[in-house]
Amino acid sequence: MYLYIALLIMIPFIQRMIKNMQKIDFLIFFFISLLINGVWPVLAHYQPSIAFNTNFYMPLFESYICYLLLGYYLFNYSSKNKRKFLLALFGFGISLICSVIFTYFEYIKNGESYTFFSDRTLIFIALPSICLFYLCSFITGGDLQKVFDTIGRCTFGIYLLSDYFIGIYKPIYISLSESLPILLAMFFYQCMIFITGLLVSLILKQIPVIKSII
Repeated sequence: MYLYIALLIMIPFIQRMIKNMQKIDFLIFFFISLLINGVWPVLAHYQPSIAFNTNFYMPLFESYICYLLLGYYLFNYSSKNKRKFLLALFGFGISLICSVIFTYFEYIKNGESYTFFSDRTLIFIALPSICLFYLCSFITGGDLQKVFDTIGRCTFGIYLLSDYFIGIYKPIYISLSESLPILLAMFFYQCMIFITGLLVSLILKQIPVIKSII
């Protein structure tokens, strides 16, 4: 929630910044951001000596800002055709396969740290997320489009309520994690938080005063 609010505060300044950016500037930005946030930490995980010095910090290239700009780029610069659709579908599939393989080897090597690749900033989470976002852009009209639009309008409300439901459902998550693999338990945990937040947001949006806020 707090991250989302922070992004909302930064958006007006980011909008002014991107007005002067060319297409090549966006591509360079994405490359640097994905490299330092998504790829390099994976390499450093296996070769700690190449990890960045703690003083080497570039907040402008944080992955969350990258995702924000990437959405703008895909909406304004990226064309949609069958070749790109298949490429995105391939990227989505291969990145998921790599995620499963690397997670499996992490589990074999050290069962306590096999959730390393579940970090949403790493390439095996970032790449399928980007590909899925692009694939969803091909959906125009129909009931599915309405579902996406509804979720989009409730995003802020879901974030506002998420911390509350995280606390409520945590005992259920702990119980699930005792009988299920932790990643699967985490998946169900996040689904419960998301669905409940969405339903409550939809109800709150029926109240005129609150609707204008969330």
